[in-house]
Amino acid sequence: MANTNRSSSGGHVFLSYVGEDRQLVDWLQARLERAGIPVWRDVRDLWPGDVWKRRIQDAVEHQSLAYVPCFSSNLKQRARSTMYTELSWAAEEYRRRPPDIPWMIPVLLDDCALPWYDLGAGLTIADLQWANLADGSREHELDRLITVLCRILGSSPGDMRESAS
Repeated sequence: MANTNRSSSGGHVFLSYVGEDRQLVDWLQARLERAGIPVWRDVRDLWPGDVWKRRIQDAVEHQSLAYVPCFSSNLKQRARSTMYTELSWAAEEYRRRPPDIPWMIPVLLDDCALPWYDLGAGLTIADLQWANLADGSREHELDRLITVLCRILGSSPGDMRESAS
């Protein structure tokens, strides 16, 4: 059976999150895809029999045009998480990229602090501007996130919506 949902050609936004935030990330994915932004996510793009670590690492390091880690207090409560592994791969990839071109865009899902992750050249994740989807300006912040992701993908939000139809 052919898998038509796999993101094999690259050009996607990779969403990283912990399982407890699945419902919020479902909402975020739906909004991004409604804007025409292709999303790579474990619940859709991993299939039985895949070597999940390899597929995720490849999706982060080689296929993503943007990496969007979704932070919440749920991550801080976990001693272990695949998200920590994904963040390590993403930090390594960030070091390989030009620092003035956005690639990693942190998102806050609730009132939490960004974790300390070394991105090289004296930068941490907290030095990157984040989209705060936790407060009363959620729609405004989401619009700003969609705009920057469209820029990274080489299109405008209107163009992305039209090509998705």
